[in-house]
Amino acid sequence: MTKWQIKFDEIAKKELSKLSHQQQSLIRNYLYIRIISLEHPKLTGKALSANKKGYWRYRVDKFRIICKIEEDKLIILIVKIAKRDVVYED
Repeated sequence: MTKWQIKFDEIAKKELSKLSHQQQSLIRNYLYIRIISLEHPKLTGKALSANKKGYWRYRVDKFRIICKIEEDKLIILIVKIAKRDVVYED
């Protein structure tokens, strides 16, 4: 089984730190228990399209986690964490 790593970019770290401890725990548990245990992180979630092509999305409660899956390095880079109504704004 391949071993994937989860990394957060600076923006995602800041967004996560602004959430309540309960929300942070919910998101971290999802990533570090559910996603990391999969053979490949694309077995769940959804590919994004249009201006977000190349990114992957996971849904946790009312939050969306946007990430870049770097298959050559086995890294899941979390780039954005926000509620559904604002996560896709750019």
